[in-house]
Amino acid sequence: MVVTREIKEEIKSSIGSAVNALLNEEFIQKIVDRVSESIAKTLNGQVKQLEQKINDLSLRMDKIQSEQQAVDKSILINEIERFKNYNNRREMAERQEKMANLILFKLPETADENLTMKVIQLFRSKLLPDFNENDLMSCIRIGKKIDQRSRGVIVKFRTVQMKERVYNQKRKLKGTGIVVKEDLTYEKLKLMQAAIEKTSLKGVWSYRGHITAIKEDIVLSNNYAIIAVTETWLTSDVDDVQIQIPGYNIARRDRANNARGGGVCIYIKNSIKHEVIGRGIETEDIWKKLFASDCEISSKRLWFEIRISSRVVKPGKSQTPRMSLLDS
Repeated sequence: MVVTREIKEEIKSSIGSAVNALLNEEFIQKIVDRVSESIAKTLNGQVKQLEQKINDLSLRMDKIQSEQQAVDKSILINEIERFKNYNNRREMAERQEKMANLILFKLPETADENLTMKVIQLFRSKLLPDFNENDLMSCIRIGKKIDQRSRGVIVKFRTVQMKERVYNQKRKLKGTGIVVKEDLTYEKLKLMQAAIEKTSLKGVWSYRGHITAIKEDIVLSNNYAIIAVTETWLTSDVDDVQIQIPGYNIARRDRANNARGGGVCIYIKNSIKHEVIGRGIETEDIWKKLFASDCEISSKRLWFEIRISSRVVKPGKSQTPRMSLLDS
């Protein structure tokens, strides 16, 4: 069969018409929609996979951070404990080193002085006539020499007992200008300075490294009638004047033989008539009788007895302070 030109043109026209019919707008839109749907499904699957991976990574990061924080916290706590333990050990070592020391202030200083002999003569003439030079280990001036002022002297005794014997006699230096202080550790010095700043120099003292302070302004602002104190740690070398609160009378019972710890005292306003009716011998007690009149309860004369006590117990056991108020 011979394909003529006319037949070719007719076939071409028919194919063109068929193609045009297929490529109408509706058909193209269907193709686009199907392709878009397929692409969207593929992308959504990939996005979900990525989101899951991101969530997994986020959870892992949170876990790692939590574990790291726990490790850091544990390390920090351990370091703090180590630092505290180190400070405690250092404080204990420093306290042991200074336990048998006293510091003399305002002891006259000369160029060619024999410091040890000067200290021994001071102790023998003013404090302890029987002081033995063998009880002294060393005497050292501290600090730089400034003008004509005398530097302090650290006196190291051979025993703590001898140091305390000398310290308990320091009142005898009154009028000489010489001052005796305990050789406190750095931490105790900071504590004492802070106490002095908040109270007053007279209201703060130390004994065997124990710092005691009385804050007068709190007492006066509250206008207390009676103030009872246990565990005063007072000794015979502390005068009542040193711990006096203006407007109050004081009665005290220190631990016998200047032993460590203990002690009780009572402050009573000057306007309250009172009398001490007894002090404990074996125990640290003070008994006082207080008189009052024109009370709101009754116009008749009343009296009260107050007892403040700190029970003396064997070493190693705690003390139980107690106070009782009785009326009749």
